This record gives sequence, structure tokens and C-alpha cells, in this order.
Amino acid sequence: MKAFVTGAGGFIGSRLAAALVEKGYDVTGLFMPEEDSTAAEKAGITVCRGDITRPETLTGLFDDTDVLFHLATRTSDWGPASVFENIMVQGTKNILTACRKKAPRFVYFSSIAALGFNRHLDGLSEDAQRNLTGIPYCDTKIKAEDLVREFCEANAMAYTIIRPANVIGPGSVWVKDILDAFARGPVPVVAGGKASGAFVFVDNLVDATLLAAESDAAKNQTYHIRDDYEITWGAYTNFLGSHIDRKTFGSVPFQAAWVLGRFFEMILTPLRIRPPVTRLAAGVLGRNNDVDTQKARQELGWSTRVPLDAALEDIAAWIREVYIPMNFHKTRKMKKFFQKVVYITGGSSGIGLETAKLLVRCGANVILIARNPEKLDAAKKRFELIKIVPDQVIDVISMDVGNAREVAEKMQGAVQSFGAPDILINSAGINKYANHFENITSEMFQEIMTTNVTGVQNVTHALFPAMKEKKGHVVILSSAAALFGMFGYTAYGTSKAALMGFGESLRYELAPLKMPVTVIFPPEVDTPMNLDEAKTLPAEGRAMKSMAGLLQPEYVARVIVKAIEKQKYFVIPGFQTRFLYFFHRLTNGMASRMVSDLVVKWAIKKQKKTRGDRHETF
Repeated sequence: MKAFVTGAGGFIGSRLAAALVEKGYDVTGLFMPEEDSTAAEKAGITVCRGDITRPETLTGLFDDTDVLFHLATRTSDWGPASVFENIMVQGTKNILTACRKKAPRFVYFSSIAALGFNRHLDGLSEDAQRNLTGIPYCDTKIKAEDLVREFCEANAMAYTIIRPANVIGPGSVWVKDILDAFARGPVPVVAGGKASGAFVFVDNLVDATLLAAESDAAKNQTYHIRDDYEITWGAYTNFLGSHIDRKTFGSVPFQAAWVLGRFFEMILTPLRIRPPVTRLAAGVLGRNNDVDTQKARQELGWSTRVPLDAALEDIAAWIREVYIPMNFHKTRKMKKFFQKVVYITGGSSGIGLETAKLLVRCGANVILIARNPEKLDAAKKRFELIKIVPDQVIDVISMDVGNAREVAEKMQGAVQSFGAPDILINSAGINKYANHFENITSEMFQEIMTTNVTGVQNVTHALFPAMKEKKGHVVILSSAAALFGMFGYTAYGTSKAALMGFGESLRYELAPLKMPVTVIFPPEVDTPMNLDEAKTLPAEGRAMKSMAGLLQPEYVARVIVKAIEKQKYFVIPGFQTRFLYFFHRLTNGMASRMVSDLVVKWAIKKQKKTRGDRHETF
């Protein structure tokens, strides 16, 4: 059997042509004069050059064809109606005229868009009325369907019309265009993102097409092809965005999107400017388009072969292996962090772990450093599952940052194995001795200083010569406790204040070398270290800490990544803490000390009352 595929270089056409070759068909594909056909030639497809809008280029191409699959079209949600008319109606007429002599089986690819996206399509069968909407893509699909039926009936040609739903798969417009939109800026959903995706996976669509082409029952019939995937547009869009660290923002009501689409199309299309929203996009994203597919299932015996989870995994693999390496420059974060080498101390938990996760999602090569090898291995396994390109490096080093000799040896080996860091994030720290000063021994105090201060000095000093060559970025995680004193923090606060001084002094030294320094001052963060501290922190300290609020490590990680991206030096996460620091500086500390003293007195009074109540109970 000899098959001919127009649009053989397109997303669906290339998959269909390859499947026909696998089934033993002798396949010829139609490509535009300048279109790349390398992959098709390697797959054993005969390549023809032509243009469906120029009938002279089609003469004789189909004289030896048994079945012709017409997929060449204009897949776009905007553009002048004349362009759609020329390609989708006149182009189809040119194809039909060129193959009239041989009269092969004619399979035409239409779309559920022919039903009209100005309404919900759920439950509509192939016999439902088709509505003209004024949307060029939808209306020309109706005209082309009518043309195929009339021409084929007049010339004794058997035809089948395939109406796919929203076709997804590696490289489809419903993958690439959405990712590109995320790269340009915020992406809202339509109607809350609650509309069904109405998707069909490309391989399942090809299955249905082959069944229709080989079935006598499919002659002169129309079929809706849609998988019964239970996924909304909101969930699908956020699934795609998660691979490039993006998520949807806001929602536009359907009617508003439709009216805005009409307005922008009317104003911008004549100027050849892409409208920011179109009626086609509003109809696809904001209406339930779960058309009825019983006819295809009963007459063709078609069913979904590739389930949703497998389809999404294929798409995710394409994003990691193809889209991101080719498009990482499109987003500022990707451009900043893709393939950069990042060392993170304290990377097995808390803020360090969450920061590492964000950087992995941006394509960075991340080296996690911590004491606990079990936690490091668990983090590595977790990040291996979410890395965005196959050759992305995720590795771990178990060491004590307070041990200068161990740090020097292991950092030298790390540079040899992974390269010098473009970014060093000093996140390792402890606070297990938050207590009254009289209860903190010199050994306890020194342990805090060794890990929190000497550890930062050890790692930064060991890596400095290699980082100097790359003009690397040094990040130091201090604390809000460095900005104003805290009850029970004589050891921890001292260590973090020392880091503030260290960071500022280091900044002056590295500025002439064009090596950025960033110091982060987070308040209380919901991390494992916070749980250690709570075992000994006095009630007075707990009351004072509550004034700055509690942040989640994911939020602080986002602040850190943004600070690195913008090369900020002094960064305080959280509005409450920034306000307190401003108030503290404005009053030279007097007002904040007065408030803190009142809070401490209140906490002491509350403790006495609680102890008294307990005594009375006994």
C-alpha cells in the first residue's frame, strides 16, 4: 500500500508517517520547499517538495497513491482570515483536484473546532450542528469539511474526516506554546482553569487514524477522537510550568476573555501583531470540550492505548531533553543558573535543601554538603527525579564544615571532580543551645561559633582561589538575630552577627574582583533547626521571636534565588522583619528595645501566673 502524507514535517504528520512506515506502507511525505526533512528521510519516508497553495507544485504527486492523509494546515489562534482561507480551504481544494485522477482514499484532518468554540462542546456527537463563530481557524475547518464531502461524493472518492480534540505530546503546540508563554511572563488561566483539557495524546490519535484508514466502515464518515483523560487546563498548565519553575497567576472569566479576544483581534490582526488573548484560546481553555467519542470507539474499535501518566511522562522527558536545552535562555532564571555549578552547605535539610531544589529546577549542577550521609543520599535521589536535563550533575559531599583540614581536602577534590563553584551558598548552621546565658558553657558557645562562623570561613577560604578565577558569587546565611538582639540567643546571635561583619568585610574585598556577595537575614523559619532550638529556648525568647513572624523554607529559598539573580547584598526575607529592622534603625534601637522589654516582662509574668495555677491545682 502506498500512502501520501501532507504536512509530514509537522507534529502529527511526522508521527503518522513514521507509524505508516512501521506498518509496512510505502510512505511519501509532502514538505515545504525549505522545510527540514532529515528525520523523515532517515525514517525511510520519500520526500516530495511542494506548496498546497500553489497547485502547479502538486501535479502528478498523487498519481500512484492508495491512501492520502491531508494534514497540512495553519495551526494558529490568530491571523488574517484570508491566510486561513488560502491554506485550509483553497489548499485542500488544490490537493483534492490533484488527486482526482487516481481517486485514492482521502483522510482529512479537521478539528473539534469545526463545532464552534463559542459554547460548551461536551457530549456533542459528530452529527451536531457546526456553528460559525467568526474565528478564522474554526470557520475554515467547516468550509474545508464541506468541500471534502462535496468533492469526494462528486468524484466517487471515499473519504474520512478526523476531528481531533486538543492534541498533546512531545513538541505539540499545547506544550511548546504554553512553555513559551511562561517564559514571556505571567500566565493566567481562563474560568479558574477548571475546564476539562479535552486532550488526545498524539500516539492515540495516530492509532485512530490508522484504524479509520483501513476500515470500510469509516468510508464517508466523521470521527471525534479524544482521550478520556481526567485533567483540567489549570492542572495541565501548572504541570508544564513546574518543569521551568513557573505556575499560573490569576484567572480571567470566559466572557471577559472572549470579549477581549474579539477586541484585540480586531485592532491588532490587521497590523500583523499577535493579540495577547484570542477568542480561540478563550474557547479552548475556558469551555468544556469533551466531545462524544462513542462512534470511533464502537465503529473503529479505538481506545486509549497510552494512559495519562505515561503521556505526561513523555512530555516531561521532551521538556527536559529538548525544550530546556534549546530554550533555557528565554527565562531570566534559566539563563542565570542553567549549567552553573552551585555548592550548598547545609544542603540536606531546611533552607539549604529548598534552595537546592529551586536551583535544580533551573538547570544548575548542584553539590550538596552536610554531615549526615543518609540525609544527603535521600536528597540526591529526590533531585535526580526532578533534574531538567539528563547530564545535569547532582552530587553530595559528607563533611563537617567546622573541621578545617577535612574541608580543605574535600573541597579540593570537589573542584577537581565538579569544577569550581559559580555560586557558593553557606547555609550550614546550628542553634541547639538557645538558652539563658548562665546555662551555656564555653564548650557549647564554641560549638556554635565553630559551625556557624568558622564553618563559613573554612569553606569560603578553601574554595576562594578557584572561585576567584570564575568571579564566583558568595552567599552567606546569617539571621535576623544579627540585626537585633534576642533573649536566649547570646551564642547564636553572636555567631550570626559575626557573619554580618564577615560578609560586609568580604564584600569590600571582593567588589574590585567583581565577585558578588549576598548576606541573607531570615527570621524564624520552619526547619529542623527550629525544632532543636525549641527544646531549650526560654519562653521570653519565644515571645520575642513571635514579633518577626514564622516563614516557610520554600519562601526563603525563593528570596535567596532572587537575590542571587539580582546580585543583592543585604537581604531580609519577610515583611514583618523588614518593618522591625526599619523601625529599629529609625529609632536607633531605642523603640525596639522598649517593646522587647515589655514583651519579656509580659512573658515572665505569664510564666509566674502559669506556675501559680499549677501550684494551686496540686
